[in-house]
Amino acid sequence: MPKKFSVLFFSLCLSSLAFAQDEQERWTKWETDADTLMNHQDFAGAVALYSRIIKECTFKEKSDFRFVYKRAVSYYSGNNFDSALVDMNR
Repeated sequence: MPKKFSVLFFSLCLSSLAFAQDEQERWTKWETDADTLMNHQDFAGAVALYSRIIKECTFKEKSDFRFVYKRAVSYYSGNNFDSALVDMNR
C-alpha cells in the first residue's frame, strides 16, 4: 500500500509542476503579445493582456510586479493617468 501512495504522490507532484510550467509559458506569451501591442501603440490591447496576466498572477515573486508596472505604462501612454497612478501605487 505505501508504494501505491508514493507513486500517486509522485504523479501529483509531476502534474502540478507541469501546470506551473504551462502557466509560466502562457504568461510569457501574453506578455510578449502585450509588449508588441505597446510597440504598435495599441495601449488598450496591451492593458487587456497585462490585466489578464495580473488576474491570474499570485505575486509570489518580486518579478511578478513587472506586469503591474507595464500595465501602468500602458495606461499612462493611453492618457489614462488615474489608472496608471493606481497601478504605480500598488
